[in-house]
Amino acid sequence: MAKEDTKTVLNPGRPVRLGRSDPALRLEDRKTYVAEEKRITSLLGAISLDRSTIIPLAHNPVGRAVPEKHADQPLSRRGATTHGGRFNFKPRKGTATDTYYVADGKATALKECTSTLRPTQPFRYLPLIVDLQYAWDLRGTANCKSNGIDRTELLAVNWQYNQDILFLPSYSQKVGALAFADREIEAVCYESTRNPKGFCIAVFVEKLLVGSSVILIDPNGTTAIDRIDGLRPKNITDTEL
Repeated sequence: MAKEDTKTVLNPGRPVRLGRSDPALRLEDRKTYVAEEKRITSLLGAISLDRSTIIPLAHNPVGRAVPEKHADQPLSRRGATTHGGRFNFKPRKGTATDTYYVADGKATALKECTSTLRPTQPFRYLPLIVDLQYAWDLRGTANCKSNGIDRTELLAVNWQYNQDILFLPSYSQKVGALAFADREIEAVCYESTRNPKGFCIAVFVEKLLVGSSVILIDPNGTTAIDRIDGLRPKNITDTEL
């Protein structure tokens, strides 16, 4: 099949207006909101999903670093649902999409974790295995370009400003929403912003198919301790979304 045939045009939908009229926004932030919403909507119009970049990750070793005080809940997604993340927007009221963030290994996991949390507190590294059937691979310039993704915007650090100050989904969070709405995609693979040689995966837990899983393993990498198993049936269709 020609590469052009693997493309799926995505509709970013109408601009989300969650905060423009919110009294909590200062006047200058309201002006920024309008300009930023317009800019993001324009960028989203260029996205055309290249299905050749949706790949399986079979028995792929990954990991996650968590503060020691939370190590007793290794598969918890509370942080991401309560505070949002690069690919899941947290509205002012309610929670964000159930998303589990992992890294390609210990070095990346620790750098990602200590960049957002107090680095002086003790952390524990948790080895994991992911089995995913449909992961959208946005690692590297070529894959981003193939999908019409602005790589600089995807990896920008301003998603927290957009979410917490403007109450507006960032570009990466809108990309995450598009991925979540797709009939197949279970996760997004993206480059680490803290470790140039590493990558991370945002796993949409609700989208995991039967047969897909996230498995917590013991430090020796030999025994499964706990797991998140996909519950979504494989015979889904567009009309079921």
